[in-house]
Amino acid sequence: MQLIGKAIRHKSFGNGIVTNMSTNIITICFPQGEKRFLFPDAFSDYLTLKDGTIQREIHNMLIIKKKTEDAKKRVIKEERERIQRIHNLKVIPNSQAVFNIETDQKNSVFSSWKLSIGHYFSGYSKGKPRLPKRLKPNSLCLLTECTKETLEKNRRIIGAFMVKDDFFGELCKN
Repeated sequence: MQLIGKAIRHKSFGNGIVTNMSTNIITICFPQGEKRFLFPDAFSDYLTLKDGTIQREIHNMLIIKKKTEDAKKRVIKEERERIQRIHNLKVIPNSQAVFNIETDQKNSVFSSWKLSIGHYFSGYSKGKPRLPKRLKPNSLCLLTECTKETLEKNRRIIGAFMVKDDFFGELCKN
């Protein structure tokens, strides 16, 4: 968009001519001297071009810029709200988990960071998957290892991770 040499009006300084323009600065020569303004921001309140076609183009630029800024602000606000929700979750012992990892499962678990908590072995739910209903985004999971030859008191912690920010166990179906 070529604005150099175009007639312009400022609310306070009156009529002027655009003398220079960079990516975000426009310089205008008024009778009282040169003034610099942010481009296109100054057109929202202070500057008006005499050329209506270019003025409409700048107005459309301002609309797009405003929408982009609003979208960025919305993303930042949503992220802050998400973090606040996580901070407000209560940490209780039942919302933490410990998993025994078999030796042959270690490589798979540590490469994908996914694991199954298994199925019920007896009772009404026999064969159905166990669901991590108490796990929330602030839940800590410990991965442990205890071979058949090792005493339980010698169980080792081999890994730890926090549940994903968007994971809520009560919403789990499988």
